[in-house]
Amino acid sequence: MIAYAQTMNIEIQGTFESNLQPVIDAYSASCAEQPQGGSALAIYQHGKPVVNVWSGTFDESSLNVMFSVTKGLCSILAHHLVEIGQLELERKVSYYWPKFAAEGKGEVTVAWLLEHQAGLSATRADFKLEDVLAGDPIDDALAAQEPLWQPGTGHQYHAMTFGNLVGKVVSSVTSMSLGQAFQKLIADPLKADAWIGLPASQEHRVTTLTSDGGRQPQHAPEGSYLYWIEKAMSFGKAFIPGEEGPDVGFNNPQVHAAELGGAGGIATAASLAKIWSATVYETDGVRLMSDRTVAAATAKKVGGESVFKEPAPYINRGDGFAIYTPGGLEYLSPTGFGHDGLGGQTGWADPTNGIGFAYLTDYLLSGPDERRRHEAIGAALKRTLAELKL
Repeated sequence: MIAYAQTMNIEIQGTFESNLQPVIDAYSASCAEQPQGGSALAIYQHGKPVVNVWSGTFDESSLNVMFSVTKGLCSILAHHLVEIGQLELERKVSYYWPKFAAEGKGEVTVAWLLEHQAGLSATRADFKLEDVLAGDPIDDALAAQEPLWQPGTGHQYHAMTFGNLVGKVVSSVTSMSLGQAFQKLIADPLKADAWIGLPASQEHRVTTLTSDGGRQPQHAPEGSYLYWIEKAMSFGKAFIPGEEGPDVGFNNPQVHAAELGGAGGIATAASLAKIWSATVYETDGVRLMSDRTVAAATAKKVGGESVFKEPAPYINRGDGFAIYTPGGLEYLSPTGFGHDGLGGQTGWADPTNGIGFAYLTDYLLSGPDERRRHEAIGAALKRTLAELKL
């Protein structure tokens, strides 16, 4: 590993393997496009760190809200529970959570939760932030709610409710909260600085989120597809699209402390890459998912147009993970799997190449540019690995 100082007039700090210089150049180019804030990139290969760099307002210990990358961590936890015999994906959710059977949801399986097929992509009622932070009001509402469509007949991204639904099942089988289970079973064994529910003692390390301003309320007609899509991101009145500022939205320490499995996870890039590495390769003595579990979890379960007709590209999904999607989401190989987060965050693994990858940033992009930065870095990694194998 060598230290890195500067490239393309961008100051980069950290270390990396010298044969991955093109990857660092791609990362530097992404930094040059970012008008403020900072970012971090970390890569593990075959269980060892090969890149750990950061720039701008980030330092080595910076923690960043990873948004929906958190769903990937919840899914890792769920599959780890399958590995240790505490959870069965084909079981009915009501087996673990009896109240969930209300309003015709008795046939919904745990797998359907992970596959965004539960018909609960948004709450029918509007909730305020204090309800979301409390957790139970949302869980109880989802258990009692009539689905938005017939479960199992189609998929729609459960942007925030995914965390409540999967989290409640995890809590039921472990007798721990989602955040406690994640800490005990995933983060602590790897000595990873990653949390779903941040301790107050770590709050000073969290970066401040800003954005390009591209996300704004749509004020869609009630009951329309766009209405349900936007409500899935907000719980009605808890989060306002595009809200920014200190202590606002996902800059709010109370939100950081809440165990929001849909979007509230917080980590360093190095720790996030380490966790993804441990899903496909023994890392610091830990392997979170066997090859067999990975293959089952990443088999295509849903794809194509969603219930509320979100625009293409359509992303293929396995059980909780985004998977290789030609022309839409292309990892290093067809075996890649992971999860992106709002604004440009990502974490993923590639079994074929033994890679765990993480990119985090506090400057959030919107629209078609959202994934541009980490996709360019991933493309450079793919080219570089191919050249190294020649």
